[in-house]
Amino acid sequence: MATQIIGGPRLWSSTRDSQGYRDYKLRWLIEGDPGGAGTPGDGPNTVRNTVGLPNVGAMWNFGNDLDSWAFCHPDDDVQPAPGNKDGHKVKYWIYDQLFSSRPLTTCQDPPIDDPLLQPAIITGGFSPYTREFTRDYFGRPIKSSSHEVPRGQQIEFDDGRHYVKISHNVADLQLALVSDIIKNTPLNDAPLWGAPARCVKLSNWSWERKVNGTCGFYYTRNFEFDVDLNTWDRRILDEGSKVLHGHWDITTAGLGTGCTVNITASTESVLLPSGYLSYIGAITSVTLGNGGSGYPDSTTTQLKVVQSGGKSGTINATTNATGVVTSVTVGSPGQGYASASGLATSSTSTWILDKINGAPPNKLNPQHFQRYKDRKGENARTLLDGGGCPIASTDPNDQSFIFVQAYGEGNLLLLGIPTTL
Repeated sequence: MATQIIGGPRLWSSTRDSQGYRDYKLRWLIEGDPGGAGTPGDGPNTVRNTVGLPNVGAMWNFGNDLDSWAFCHPDDDVQPAPGNKDGHKVKYWIYDQLFSSRPLTTCQDPPIDDPLLQPAIITGGFSPYTREFTRDYFGRPIKSSSHEVPRGQQIEFDDGRHYVKISHNVADLQLALVSDIIKNTPLNDAPLWGAPARCVKLSNWSWERKVNGTCGFYYTRNFEFDVDLNTWDRRILDEGSKVLHGHWDITTAGLGTGCTVNITASTESVLLPSGYLSYIGAITSVTLGNGGSGYPDSTTTQLKVVQSGGKSGTINATTNATGVVTSVTVGSPGQGYASASGLATSSTSTWILDKINGAPPNKLNPQHFQRYKDRKGENARTLLDGGGCPIASTDPNDQSFIFVQAYGEGNLLLLGIPTTL
């Protein structure tokens, strides 16, 4: 015959700890089949699967006693009922169950015995670190009264980022796959856990081989991810001690009016001639609208592009003998411009490019750069405009940055990690 419950619960009790968690113990008397001579009878595992016993996850609700936050845990205890003699087959059993308001760390519905089917264990937190700030709380550039940018510990402040740890069991370690991802494509190439692409980074992993049964092997892999919601890409202030071959020309500063250009800006990240990926809204091409007048004659002058919302864009304008602009090319691509063609006006810069062998200096040629000297002829460092020329303006919006993507991106879901936390 099958095991069966004799009557209702025999005993019940409860304890509560200092944190307020409540534990309940419930006792049942179970009748089983002891088996005949030479026949095995019902044992402890058959007893715990007796029909009518509360399942794991069931609420504590017996008689008039109710605790909607306490549920049946997988912990139990099966013992022969008092009166059974050693060496005799057992007919009656005592079965104790635990109900508790304490949370469980693994899923129990249904109970999972195969380690490869166990859900991943996920933990997380916030990891502090220090970083160098270039702007203050109000978005203003941090610089001295002489417009120099400080460096080092004096502008390092506390910051932090989220981390996620995932532990799961697999049959195949996939050593080559994980090694390739952590070395070459550690960033997510698509939104993950509510974070945009390039915000989740696989930073570390460890593993352990385990045995299931007598000689069945599986692996527990532990992944550590760091999350930076500003992406792991960096915008580094464009500065240096060398500039594109030229000179300060105070006498021509402010001269030249009326030059207009039509610009086309990028709608996606593109590889620019300067060798780095642009931001959306960077100038990709430019054509001459109106040549204006009053510019330095017979030379190539760098002009600042002025458009609502645009930042740091410049063009290289070549003039004729009367100071009229006759052709233009992209200087610094800038950022924040309209994604379609539009009209922009220009204004002169005080840095004049000097020709080399009859042609304007090439910003892609390192030999066309010279040691920067300030207006007094002293060696110095300077902020650059993204095209290798010094910035004369102190307007924070004129600062240019170098866009650095140090890490590759790939499909982190190939690791078998959950898509949601």
